[in-house]
Amino acid sequence: VTDSGGGTTLVSSSTAPGRIYVIEYTDALVWPEWRLLGGYAGTGATEQFEDSAGVVGRFYRMSVEIPYGVELE
Repeated sequence: VTDSGGGTTLVSSSTAPGRIYVIEYTDALVWPEWRLLGGYAGTGATEQFEDSAGVVGRFYRMSVEIPYGVELE
């Protein structure tokens, strides 16, 4: 997670093909309400997702989903 300036935060991670990456955020860790920020399909490269809300102190989490029928390597 990096601040790219101008109120935009970049969330990045390495990815694997055949995986779905889901990014959620919350503005507080006490009784958090996780909300969907977005997601993308893995390509095997590092991917970035932008949060342009301009909120300082936001928390993020990422989950990885493996579609049914996709074999783990």
